[in-house]
Amino acid sequence: MIATSDAPGLTQEAAQRKWEEVKALIARRQYEFVKAFPSSDGQPQQYVYRFRLADGEPFSTNFDCRLEEVNSWEEYEARVARQRQERFAAIRKAVAQGRFRLLDVDILLSHICLDPASGRKLVVRRIPMPDKTVIALITTYPSSEAKGGTETSWQDHLRTIAEGKRLLLDIETVRHYKYEVTLHDGSTTLFNYGGDKPLPAQGNSASPAAR
Repeated sequence: MIATSDAPGLTQEAAQRKWEEVKALIARRQYEFVKAFPSSDGQPQQYVYRFRLADGEPFSTNFDCRLEEVNSWEEYEARVARQRQERFAAIRKAVAQGRFRLLDVDILLSHICLDPASGRKLVVRRIPMPDKTVIALITTYPSSEAKGGTETSWQDHLRTIAEGKRLLLDIETVRHYKYEVTLHDGSTTLFNYGGDKPLPAQGNSASPAAR
């Protein structure tokens, strides 16, 4: 899940306060279901919900399961973690048996930055979108997953650096390999992993963890 707001470009602190309010609204079941849609990268189906914050601001974001099926944010996280573990186990088994094929390779760019106001190190990932726009997903460094971050445009991020409001410390690039995997029931799914080299053609039991 990547949090997306109707008012993007929040500071990290403001985004965290907003997310804490969303968690409380989930526990009180104060939300509106908007739509469900299949994920384009092989992840579970996504469910979009709209929240009305205390200041009246609308906030929409997507989740990995129906919120009506859980009673709190903690219960949601536990359910999603269990679903993810089951999916990853099935993918690892298929990869070990060689039931996969390479679809694409992406070179992803990340900026390691410093926020002078807070003293925090940040990871800013450059993410091309299907509509040809490019977003910047900002998370606290170090961050192993691009989840729950603040979203803005890549141009806004570059402008922030140019204005001296964010200091660029380092640039990282990583190859992300996209695979199609055939599971034990004959269905197919997608998974991605980052590494210097693709998976060996025959697969092996020590294959990288799916993402």
